[in-house]
Amino acid sequence: MATGIPNRIHFCFGLWDPPSEFTFAHYLAVKSAWAVNRPEEITLSYAHAPGGKWWERVQQYATLHRIKLRTHVFDQPLHHFAHRAGVFRVKHLMEHGGIYLDMDTLCLRPFTPLLHYECVMGHQNPGGLCDATILAAPRSLFMRRWWNEYQWFRSKGHDEFWDEHATGVPYQLAKLPALKGAIHRMRRTAFFYPHPTEIDVLFEKEDLSGFKDSYSVHLWETISGPTLFQMAPERIREGKSAYCQLARRFVTDEES
Repeated sequence: MATGIPNRIHFCFGLWDPPSEFTFAHYLAVKSAWAVNRPEEITLSYAHAPGGKWWERVQQYATLHRIKLRTHVFDQPLHHFAHRAGVFRVKHLMEHGGIYLDMDTLCLRPFTPLLHYECVMGHQNPGGLCDATILAAPRSLFMRRWWNEYQWFRSKGHDEFWDEHATGVPYQLAKLPALKGAIHRMRRTAFFYPHPTEIDVLFEKEDLSGFKDSYSVHLWETISGPTLFQMAPERIREGKSAYCQLARRFVTDEES
């Protein structure tokens, strides 16, 4: 029986070969999670190590855990790293519990008020709960049901089923009477403000009022990457955008 969410944070990276660059923005995802939440531990699971300066430096906050690259789930092929990451997070949280965060996340305030629930997710849109941030107790009912749904996983790439198991399946499960009380749903502003169609709110505008209820921010790197991955320490220190203002507290003179 699930008894609460442990203050342990999990990330994953390098689920494709060769891995992409581990940038300063990725480093800040881990550092902000550590600074804001003071977790019992942070684990960063990877199949292929990217190397580089920020990969080396992130190890002062996270314990690296090498994993075998998963290519199938319930005999269904996983063609894309995003689907491999989706399978990883659901299975890992089902077994171990804790807080899963995508690598394009920035933590703003502690998740502590949410840890007494059995499972917590946030809305990305009216018909979807997004798997980029998940809080779950070990062996929680919701995560076990979600894992079982992967038996009929379907996707070959960027097709009509691209995010079916990442957003649609948890949303549909959350509506089942049998799972009432098994998951606590948060408004979009808790984890996913701004919407991916509003990236300018992060990188062009300066207003922080929309983040007043945010525990964390998802940076939507598949869309914002050309801007996000250019965010060096100096640029964040001097920048006026919402992202620069939010990230600046985690940038010290040691980062250069």
